[in-house]
Amino acid sequence: MIQTNSNDLRTAKGIISLLWPKESIENKEPTVVRQIDATACRDIELEHLVQGFKPHGKEMTQWIRLLGSLCADERVIRHRQQVFSDIYEHPVLAELLEDLLPELQALSYSRTPKSKENDLVFSVTQRLAELEGLAAIVSSLLGFFKNEHETIKSRAFLDLFDELQNIESDPHFRQMMSEVPELLVQLRNVSSVTIGVNLNHHLQPVQATLLSVNKERFNGQSTNLLNRLMGKTASEFEGIAQLHSVPQKMIQFNGQTVKLDSDTHGYAVNPMMVPLFKDLNEVLKKTLAPIDHALRKYGRISSNRISAISEEIPFFLGGLRMLKGFVKAGLPVCCPKILAAEQRISRMKSAYNPNLALALLIQGKEGKLSSPIVLNDVDMSQNSRVQIITGPNQGGKTTYIQAIAHSHILFQAGFFVPATEAEMSPVDCLCTHFPTEEKIDRGRGRLGDEAHRFSRLFEMVTANSLFLLNESFSSTYSGESLYMAQDILRILLKLGTRTLFATHLHELAARYEDLNRASDYPDRCVSLVSRVSESGEKRRTYQIVPSQPLGHSYAKEIAEKFGIAYDQLKDSLKARGVF
Repeated sequence: MIQTNSNDLRTAKGIISLLWPKESIENKEPTVVRQIDATACRDIELEHLVQGFKPHGKEMTQWIRLLGSLCADERVIRHRQQVFSDIYEHPVLAELLEDLLPELQALSYSRTPKSKENDLVFSVTQRLAELEGLAAIVSSLLGFFKNEHETIKSRAFLDLFDELQNIESDPHFRQMMSEVPELLVQLRNVSSVTIGVNLNHHLQPVQATLLSVNKERFNGQSTNLLNRLMGKTASEFEGIAQLHSVPQKMIQFNGQTVKLDSDTHGYAVNPMMVPLFKDLNEVLKKTLAPIDHALRKYGRISSNRISAISEEIPFFLGGLRMLKGFVKAGLPVCCPKILAAEQRISRMKSAYNPNLALALLIQGKEGKLSSPIVLNDVDMSQNSRVQIITGPNQGGKTTYIQAIAHSHILFQAGFFVPATEAEMSPVDCLCTHFPTEEKIDRGRGRLGDEAHRFSRLFEMVTANSLFLLNESFSSTYSGESLYMAQDILRILLKLGTRTLFATHLHELAARYEDLNRASDYPDRCVSLVSRVSESGEKRRTYQIVPSQPLGHSYAKEIAEKFGIAYDQLKDSLKARGVF
């Protein structure tokens, strides 16, 4: 785990943030969060969960980092919950925020560093975009808040309402509202320039100059060069060759090459490296100078206090889209009750794995699942703090423990969780020990590598952590596995850490009462089983319930399902004439 400061991007006082309460931003002792490490992210398939938010481009990496930043501060979680509840319970507000995203992003761009060489051009265009966006935000959101402020619960949105009212009441802002539209017309009238090129006697371009600044944009070739040379005319702004462009930046996303918006992310090469474009920049500076002069009177109008929300709103809207999609499909979601971290409780009714729900949602058929999802109750409290889960292969054990991890991540980010009811103590660290496909250290061997990974995890784990084990120590024979697993569970019981251990070590699960009797501490271990229907043909129900271990993993049924049971293989070989 990596400790990170919650205020990395929020150092100025007075900033309104949806993620961080004012006290957290301005506190000299900032909140500390722990970043889920890359191995744990892979084990719980966090990337798939983030894909449910439908991120765009670089948002994917940002939101993995945000969801993976476990903040255990109850004040921060409550602040986020109230923000998300307001968005969830006010569809009009959610729709407004979605519509205002371009304007909100303009506030964000206004805070990006500018190149000194292009300072005037960028400062004028971005300042105008900022003021235009601010005007739209103030006008739209104030209309909502004035009607609905009594139903708003979150301090962040109430502070935003106050700030928007302060901006609106500023005489300079009112004057700006009447003058900026005309300044925008002037700016947008600069759409193209005409260039004159001198050729030598070999018809090679040797000199060029700027002739005019135009309102219209040029088009590429519409008639061929020969026709134009022969005197056949076209529109003044139609070219006689293809339209050349400065290359755009590209990224790889989901296996595809995606072009980034040049206005937002710049170009693959610096246009100012081209001498002619440098001259153009000087001309544009002269053209924009009157607009720059007019903007100076609005210097006191600032969006700094609300600019932070421009980066946070897409994150909340992404979570809203995912959770609303679950509700449309008939699945429950709820706002968890926040319990003190020291209580170390995770309880949910009718919980499910959101990644499973996302996988079963039918593409192109909103609100439809390809098959039903089994809901499970979760109770991790003093009498069930450590849980040993056994049952058939592919019976839902891994899905169950991942679901609990996902619920804590969503809960601590401020979102609703996939359940009908929930009460949860935040966790300070998420530790996972899953089977790994990575290269094993030859000096240690597979068992030594597993033990080494365990020792690293115990450098971080505390009583308030969540520890997920999935088929740990399965690389050695059962006697060694049982010995090591018992010691691990004994120390986790002593520590009081919420622990889930999915395993085929049925003897370990059968000894859970012995572990409890040997412990001098109040926390207890329980046995859970992935239930199998006993009526007729045995089949998995994917229900995880308290029970004595069944004593087998239904490997025979899996072998028969895939046609590799002894009798099936023998018949196959006979059919081929081998026997």
